[in-house]
Amino acid sequence: ARAVPSAGDGCWRTSGAGRCRTATSCRSTCTGLRKILRLGDRPDSVIRRDRYGYGLVQGIAEVDVLCVDDLVTRAEAAERAGDLPGAVRLCDRALELFRGEPLAGLPGPLAESERLRLAQRRVALAQRKADWQLRLGRRIEAITGLSALALEEPLNEPVAALLMHALRRDGRRAEALAVFDRIARRLADDLGVDPGALLVRARRGALLGEDTGPGRGRAGAA
Repeated sequence: ARAVPSAGDGCWRTSGAGRCRTATSCRSTCTGLRKILRLGDRPDSVIRRDRYGYGLVQGIAEVDVLCVDDLVTRAEAAERAGDLPGAVRLCDRALELFRGEPLAGLPGPLAESERLRLAQRRVALAQRKADWQLRLGRRIEAITGLSALALEEPLNEPVAALLMHALRRDGRRAEALAVFDRIARRLADDLGVDPGALLVRARRGALLGEDTGPGRGRAGAA
């Protein structure tokens, strides 16, 4: 459960006299949500209220973030067991839960930081899925997904480096070098910086035909 004043502080940056108005707004919002979020055709809400505040009914309410956690844990277990196809399928299911903008319309620093964290997690999951696909030899699928991700994240160096690695492994060295040139220009124009070591290593791999693929991290570790 989350107490009303602390929820208000996190969502609306309130203090002092404004906290009373925020508490009223928070209660009104939660009351509306309790009416909407019900257990199927039953009158019971998935949001409970007690003297400590509001919270989800344990064991009944299904939260996408918790479902993602479970799917990622199972995907990593599948990888450890050598079942990479199963890991990819589970990762696909986790990525399908990222629908639209997280916490859309919810103001305040708490929502902003959570939106950023979830966006970063989605990118990390997509990278891990592509890595597994490459290890399975499914290069076209990996390249397709990474190309779309690179368009969404034009300044993301790990994504660009993994895409370059995938293109090089598919024999498309010129395209890999074009990816480097494109992100190098964006980094210079937008941030005034040069490509980092990861991109430089990927470029060297494309030029020399060496396997310099980025190291593998935990799926969705953010």
